[in-house]
Amino acid sequence: MTRSGKPSVQSERPVRHGISAPAPEAATVLCSAQSICLSTPMHISGNHSFSRFEIIVLLFERKFKEIPPVPAILISKTITGDSSMTENFAEQFAAPGTEYRGIPFWSWNGKLEPEKLRRQIRSFRELGFGGFFMHSRVGLKTPYLGKEWFDCIRASIDEAKKQSLTPYLYDEDRWASGAAGGFVTRDPRYRAWILYLRIHSGTAHPNSFGFWSARLNGSAAYGLHRGAPVPGETGFELFAEEEPCSDWFNGFTYLDMLNPEAVKRFIEVTYERYYRELGADFGSTVPAVFTDEPHYWRYGNGVQLPYPDSTTAAWTPRLPELFRERFGYELTDHLPELFYDCPDRPQSPARYHYWRLLTELFVDSFSKQVGAWCGRHNIALTGHLLWEDAPSTQTRCVGASMRHYPHMQIPGIDQLTEYAQLYDACKQLSSAARQFNRPRRISEIYGCTGWDMSFAGYKAMGDWQYALGVNMRCLHLSFYTMAGEAKRDYPASFSRHSSFAKVLRHLEDYFARLGVILSRGSEVRDLLVIHPVESAWTLMNRDFAAAAAFDRKLAQLRNRLLDLSLDFDYGDEEHLAAHGSVDGSRLRLGSGVYKAVLLPEMTTIRRSTIDILKRFIAAGGIVSSCGAAPKLIDGVPGSEAGAFWRELPGGIAPIEPATRRISIRSRDGKRLKGVLYQLRESDESIDLFLCNTGFSAEVPDEHHIRCSERKREIDFAAIEVVTSRSGFWYELIPETGAIRKLSAEKVAGTHRFTTSFKALQSKIFRLSKSAIPGAAEAAPFPVAASVKLEPAEWRITRDEPNVLVLDHATWQLGNGTRHERDFILRIDDAIRRELGIPIRGGRMVQPWARRPEKPLGAPLELEYEIQVNQLPGNDLHLAIEEAESWELELNGSPLRPQTDCGFWIDESIRKRLIPKGKLHTGRNNLKLRREYRSDSAGLEAIYLLGEFCVENDAVSAVRHTLPAGDWCGLGFPYYAGNMTYRTSFRHNGKGRVRLLLGEHASTALRILLNGEEAGVLGWEPYELELEGLRTGENELGIELIGSRRNALGPFFLSNPYPLRFGANEFREYSHPEYRNLTPYGLFTPPMLLMQYPGS
Repeated sequence: MTRSGKPSVQSERPVRHGISAPAPEAATVLCSAQSICLSTPMHISGNHSFSRFEIIVLLFERKFKEIPPVPAILISKTITGDSSMTENFAEQFAAPGTEYRGIPFWSWNGKLEPEKLRRQIRSFRELGFGGFFMHSRVGLKTPYLGKEWFDCIRASIDEAKKQSLTPYLYDEDRWASGAAGGFVTRDPRYRAWILYLRIHSGTAHPNSFGFWSARLNGSAAYGLHRGAPVPGETGFELFAEEEPCSDWFNGFTYLDMLNPEAVKRFIEVTYERYYRELGADFGSTVPAVFTDEPHYWRYGNGVQLPYPDSTTAAWTPRLPELFRERFGYELTDHLPELFYDCPDRPQSPARYHYWRLLTELFVDSFSKQVGAWCGRHNIALTGHLLWEDAPSTQTRCVGASMRHYPHMQIPGIDQLTEYAQLYDACKQLSSAARQFNRPRRISEIYGCTGWDMSFAGYKAMGDWQYALGVNMRCLHLSFYTMAGEAKRDYPASFSRHSSFAKVLRHLEDYFARLGVILSRGSEVRDLLVIHPVESAWTLMNRDFAAAAAFDRKLAQLRNRLLDLSLDFDYGDEEHLAAHGSVDGSRLRLGSGVYKAVLLPEMTTIRRSTIDILKRFIAAGGIVSSCGAAPKLIDGVPGSEAGAFWRELPGGIAPIEPATRRISIRSRDGKRLKGVLYQLRESDESIDLFLCNTGFSAEVPDEHHIRCSERKREIDFAAIEVVTSRSGFWYELIPETGAIRKLSAEKVAGTHRFTTSFKALQSKIFRLSKSAIPGAAEAAPFPVAASVKLEPAEWRITRDEPNVLVLDHATWQLGNGTRHERDFILRIDDAIRRELGIPIRGGRMVQPWARRPEKPLGAPLELEYEIQVNQLPGNDLHLAIEEAESWELELNGSPLRPQTDCGFWIDESIRKRLIPKGKLHTGRNNLKLRREYRSDSAGLEAIYLLGEFCVENDAVSAVRHTLPAGDWCGLGFPYYAGNMTYRTSFRHNGKGRVRLLLGEHASTALRILLNGEEAGVLGWEPYELELEGLRTGENELGIELIGSRRNALGPFFLSNPYPLRFGANEFREYSHPEYRNLTPYGLFTPPMLLMQYPGS
């Protein structure tokens, strides 16, 4: 028999790769078809196999009391009580500890060297981070989980101790978690399976569940029956098979996450190995391990499905057996109903039961099993699920996101790109975390945003997530190296590689101060919204249109509540059944206590939910409905829900009086939309965080509005906080750590004050039981006069040489054809195709996993043209990767000796000297020759560096002054560093002076006064009080922090700001005739605002 329960012809098929199970002590796997070698010693403990009875027990004896506790090391680093809310609060807010600081994904993407790792850890401390996740990424050469790997892990932990940073683990090679880089799924028993629906091809699949026919109309099937089609019908087959092997999983597959034995093996290979290798540091110095995007079905990751005309769903070979045990009928008789609606027959519960079983299997097999292991070993499980946000996406991939979070000691989400506003992902996370006492919640943030995101954008992305309950940031990511393909792995890099490194601490200090406030006390949310994910289960068909429409309805309700300043928690129905109770006139769900419940539109509801809500209403609780009543009870048709709905009031108004704690209104008394808030209480204080998202109206989750386009300012906002407490009001300034007294009035249990918001600005207010020593009085700044600073030319200085990008060349391989000029990445692809070498890319087999073999290669010559209009007056440098392998020839003469002159941006990009006089005006010919080898990093752009300007891609004389405008059109189109604009002004020594920046384009700004740093400005308001002015002449410097975008690209996108920046975007070549460049510069004059005329 096959593992799918069908008559076996599977055994006659060749075993994939022809690999037999290796001895556990030293497993070596060779895969000639994929050119892979996995050869790392694996020391596996235990030989337990899950019986069918144990699987059923895992499913149906789910003991929530076994939810793993938060490790003591994390409790000691997380202040949730009030002991710190006394006289030392101001010090803690001004100088937050490492536990509140960002933790980057540290991309281990090359040949790891312990001393280089230590240097980078020291730089992390300088950048303002609190720790790092040690994360295998594309390009890793050091064998994953091998001896060198663990030597590097231990060296990094040792250096983290010295630097007072916190090291964290990551549980996979690349992502998604589960395959252990292929070490687990080399065993076919643990490989993922896929269920296919395919229009009948005429030949039965070996694992066929049978043939069906129907009249098909989109996702509807009429007259569905088994057997061959009659005229007017379409026949289709359902079958299951192993997921195809892929380069992404190093020649193997993803893990069968629905199989507890497979997950147990993953734990043995990865978690237990770390536990043994790290000894006493495991769970103490190293407090947590990140699991990334576990799932039971996904959207690709480079896996090429063998049936492109098919529709797929999640599967595991024992699913029919487990389904029969769980629900008492045969799933295989109802498989078409997973893909098609059947309008002409009574609705079957099979679709609902399928998704319910998948969810239970996945939660128990992965999250519960891994979380419990972590709990027993005193280490926190953190990370996030795949597609955890909308009901339909989480259904497809993970079942029900909230059900996983209690099993994670630090649950989390991710937020990729700057566009998506995944509010539900945050709300689901913070709701379950609050209900299950998970005070720390993490977001993997900033991935796919490219090299040129501004600090204002980074802040905006973090602010709304902090308002909705996140309080830890995992920054995506920090490169170990930028060699070869690694540099295109979803930049930017939060590291010394980025030109903003010198001011990154400003951003980190800001979020650390938010963390101090938003990690203490408890959130105040009195409203519970029943989460309708199980309704999405009933709507999932082959085109997902109905489920997607359902997502939008929930998003509209959520946006309406948030725009009305009615914060809420979601409540998962399974959690409510297991942990819900009625306490007086309150509904309890775990640690959450609620005064009112709102029912969104649903297609199905659990009977247990109706029962507890009836008891809540009888006890005096408030329940209201928004939307149509469900016609299903636990996925089965029934009228009870409709009768219950008819007894309820409708809309939001009935629940508002009991749940409103905050009001935010404009000058005309209307409620301000687009301002999120979080309210927290402790014995010592009430804290209110307000976030201007920049949206003036409701927007769908899929909007494409860049942060820089959200310019809405709010000149007046009236804030009301409902509380019986009294005390002292303060505004906390997270940019500087300052604390200012705030004027507020209290009327009949409501505190009132006013404020305003610049674009994307957020603010923190505190009602403190006791006065905060040292808090400053509000200091108004009446402007008596202003002066524009508009010199005809600004004096400029740069902190890096200028750049000419050389990424197009003619080329010849061996004695073959001389090819015309082309883009360097296209040349690399062409050479690899000619030599029979796999194309590079973000989905390639990891270097560490490739089978050792004799390299393929051939002589290569690249020829570049350098046009010079005016000769530079000094030496130049050529920045090039694998520089030691190239022979360089300029204008027919070899460049010798090839003196190494250090590096540019990254140690892999070496500088070679081009002495003064080697170039001439006009066209210069640069040739590079080497043996192109399959084991090399591949071809990359090269760069001419020096003191010159670039006009129409030609070298010209350097400029030392610039007018206002985009520096790209003023001689610096590819410049990748920072530029300081300087001018002088006079001051008579009287009164205060503020600098107000005009229009500009930069990542951030660093202000210099008489050569000394006066402050950093990363976002609105772009103004700064100038302290330490001299009487007489003063020099003002405005350092515009640039980015690597205009040097590293991508350059040739049809849309210069796509939804995401990854490896594919850097290879796009839509318009070779021009480049996408990001503007930088001062555009309008800054102003000096003066307190006294003539000062």
